[in-house]
Amino acid sequence: MTQRPSDGFGARLAYYRKLSGLSAERLSQRVPISRAVISNIENGRKRDITIDEMLALAWALDIPPVALALPLEQPNVFIETARGEARTESARAHSAIDWFITGKKPGSAASPQQMIAMTRLRMLRDYYSSRSQLTRAETAISKGDQSANWAAIVEEQKSRLRDLTEELTGLGIDLTYYKIDETGLPDGDD
Repeated sequence: MTQRPSDGFGARLAYYRKLSGLSAERLSQRVPISRAVISNIENGRKRDITIDEMLALAWALDIPPVALALPLEQPNVFIETARGEARTESARAHSAIDWFITGKKPGSAASPQQMIAMTRLRMLRDYYSSRSQLTRAETAISKGDQSANWAAIVEEQKSRLRDLTEELTGLGIDLTYYKIDETGLPDGDD
């Protein structure tokens, strides 16, 4: 039997909410979702969860979004992955979980769009890892730490960041650091 990905979303939400020691009321204070809506999600009365809601809930519960989106507790169940006029596609949950995490669709060769998306993800991880290493090295220098050649690490990471910035910009990635009240959207789109 094939399940929809949203089947069990409410039960997963309730499980992680309780595991976090939160009441529905306390969780609602952390997200832009009312206690009644959280209750309706958990009881299966609300199944049309938006990406905004899923991310807010996962963030507030300190879990990866995939833990709410897909049935980690039933890795061998079949879930519906696509429904068209002529057919419905499905995959085992563990394959969909792996795809959700890695971006690699099970049983198929990488498509051009998949390769572009995976390249963007890999480069973004590299970029933020380099930024973190740079910050760590600069902090070590400012504290007088001499346990490593921090100056060389700073130069290496700055060079790496310049290269990554150029490549990411070429891929259409906006690396602008926005203030908390800025949306990053063109005027009129917020």
